[in-house]
Amino acid sequence: MKTDLRRVRWLWLAAALTASLVAVGRASPGQGTPYRLTQDSTTTDAAGTAVLRGQFGLVPQISPLDWKVYALDWVYLEIATPDGPPRVLRGSGHYTVGGRGPITQRLTLDLRENTEDWHFDSGSVRVTADWPELDLELAATNAPTTLKLRVAAVPVSQCWRYQVLAGNWFLDNCAVCDRPTILVPLRGGFDLALIDSNPLFNRYHLFNLRLTDGAAKPDYEITGEGTLQIGGEVAIQQQWRLDVNVTTPAGGRRAILTNESAMVERRWPMLATSLAEDGGSLTSQYFLNLPAAPVRELWFNTVRGLTSGVTDPPNRISAADVLTDTGRVVRRGQNLLAAVGLSAATDASVDAFDVLPGGEIAFSLTAPAQSETLGALQEGDLLSENGKLLLTNQALVAAFGIMPIVPDLGLDAVRRLDTGEWLFSIRTPAFSERFGIMLGRGDLLGSSGRVVRSNAELLARFKPDTLDHDYGLDGFFIWPSGEIWFSTEEGFQDANLGPITDGDILSDEGYVVGKNLDLLRDFQPLEDLANFGLEGLFVVSDAALPPGEVGPKVRIGPQPGSIPTLTWTGSGRVFQVESTLRLGDPFAPVSLITTETQWSEPPAFAKRIERYFRVLSW
Repeated sequence: MKTDLRRVRWLWLAAALTASLVAVGRASPGQGTPYRLTQDSTTTDAAGTAVLRGQFGLVPQISPLDWKVYALDWVYLEIATPDGPPRVLRGSGHYTVGGRGPITQRLTLDLRENTEDWHFDSGSVRVTADWPELDLELAATNAPTTLKLRVAAVPVSQCWRYQVLAGNWFLDNCAVCDRPTILVPLRGGFDLALIDSNPLFNRYHLFNLRLTDGAAKPDYEITGEGTLQIGGEVAIQQQWRLDVNVTTPAGGRRAILTNESAMVERRWPMLATSLAEDGGSLTSQYFLNLPAAPVRELWFNTVRGLTSGVTDPPNRISAADVLTDTGRVVRRGQNLLAAVGLSAATDASVDAFDVLPGGEIAFSLTAPAQSETLGALQEGDLLSENGKLLLTNQALVAAFGIMPIVPDLGLDAVRRLDTGEWLFSIRTPAFSERFGIMLGRGDLLGSSGRVVRSNAELLARFKPDTLDHDYGLDGFFIWPSGEIWFSTEEGFQDANLGPITDGDILSDEGYVVGKNLDLLRDFQPLEDLANFGLEGLFVVSDAALPPGEVGPKVRIGPQPGSIPTLTWTGSGRVFQVESTLRLGDPFAPVSLITTETQWSEPPAFAKRIERYFRVLSW
């Protein structure tokens, strides 16, 4: 399997106290396929069995006939301990598989724990796992104490972070009890790693699965891993298997959940399935409805402001602020307005917004305004946080030949495609003389002069109470598959889904992505409102990467003795800095996902002799 270079988009950097940052390489360690240990990996010694975690790179070597030989590079293993930090072993190894008779395999590891060296050997054993998965048991051959490892691992060349969507629920069902059936909505997600691909099937492994009821101390929690296979010779089908630990107010247990129907319900990369526990009992059987999408964060702004109850005193959030569903403010609206010369006294607020390549935020206004630097601004003009007028409203709609000529059609939603074309919606209906059609405020338009989707087409799979009505279009996001997420300017009653508000995120595939109050849950609004509306929408996703992006170009500075600072440029729209103490060890985020193109090392890191950094982009 080839490494996805667009996902492996980093530049390795080392930060030292006595020297400026130094670039030390550009590719991933070992140039091989990254592998990650699954939850089946364990260690066993006289003290018992412990969890084994870790990673390594599998690098092909020149091999003799009938055999395949691999080197294990950058081996990093963690042995969980009851108290304190885990034991860490690092090193290298070799793996061979093949033979003219029965296919056999052998894995050897040479590892070091602090100053102690370990040699592990599986011996020559039969192959038990489906390639490219590995599952072997090794024993230490040079230690006075017996230590055995079970190394179960899968490749993770491509990996996407998934988040559960609206409509998910968990049920602990009792077939013989008189208690009411309560569906518990969950929050959380998982990492989905592609481990094998062939003309018929794609196989995936789910890592870091964690779903909770959202409370600080959850009553309901599901953790574990799983597998997913999608494909088929005749019809596309899906097979799920989750191996999880479930905690409920009534207790908990380990459970195996499998899907009840093999039918694929949503277009890739979206996922949806209903799972039931294999086994269970008459008094307790688990069920899980699991719709999910490859989302790291949802960014948006609201129609109405709110007061966040998270801080003390409560923090006022304006309708112009760009927020995330993780409960933080990405950019204050007052800063966006000030960047284009508008004072705090202006009646205008931020309406549509998009994050452009390079991290620049573009936006429109809710009303005309007079700028101290740019002069008269229309509500349909497209502005930049860099203080520029990117496009007038007339330039955006010019390709449609609007007649009669109107001064401004407004701008309710906007997105710049990687091709350079702008997609948008207008606030005032207008007639296109060039194409002989009426453009509605709910239509998704292109600056090249095309109607990407009419409002009726966006809502074709919904059943609103009033037909032949334009419900408007506020925020939207287009996935590489062509699926469109969007919000309407007006709410409606759906015959199947019930009430839909102007703050909910919908899919043109006919389902609700997220309810407005769920998006704002981490802000804990103090206002007693069922809906704060939604103006703009931006999705941070591993499935929507910059085209051809290998990695941001990182500049190094400042001079020795100052706080190390990274600055970068690239075609990504948002970025995140990760760090580790040793090359080959797991990286961890040290910054939030941001549009900023500069990051300074916190003072706490400066006490360390050396650290390594990489910059991710989406």
